[in-house]
Amino acid sequence: MGLIEANQLDIVQVQFAADAKIETADFSMTERIYYVPGMVRIDMQMSGQQIVFIQRYDLGKRWMLMPGQNVYMESDVSQPSEQLEQYRLVEREVVGQEVVNGMDTTKYKVIYESAKGRFGGFTWFTDDLIAAKSFLISEENGEKQRIQFEITNLLLGPQDRSLFDLPEGATKLEMTGMGSGMKIPGFGGG
Repeated sequence: MGLIEANQLDIVQVQFAADAKIETADFSMTERIYYVPGMVRIDMQMSGQQIVFIQRYDLGKRWMLMPGQNVYMESDVSQPSEQLEQYRLVEREVVGQEVVNGMDTTKYKVIYESAKGRFGGFTWFTDDLIAAKSFLISEENGEKQRIQFEITNLLLGPQDRSLFDLPEGATKLEMTGMGSGMKIPGFGGG
């Protein structure tokens, strides 16, 4: 998976589950990722509440589920995510081979750019093209931010397809009247 590489999920052809840790100067978050080609599920805790993000490219849907209340919000996967779509890959070159958390990987130097600035660093991919680790620096409007991503506990193999479905009886929340100021990272325009 791995941050910027998330917009290229179709290149990963193996099923897997893994724990992921994302860190910036401002926050640290741990999540559980489940992946089947064309489907992604991310389980995380936000403000003490479990949140589940499911992307179903086969259905053209993206869901944010709050299991505690059995409610969800829905958007169309064709709606661009600003964080992924605004950057264009301008450079990717092999740096070498390294072992990351017990996984054999190829380390790449990557640089992306947008109208607002540059985003670059290193990403380590397994032979199955799973991003095992990223160390990236973004620079927008003269400000730099460090972003680190790393997976552990990688389990290759079939994933239960029910993980990628909404639970029975889940209620859809409509986002009307909330204004356009609400942005959830990776969800719709967020």
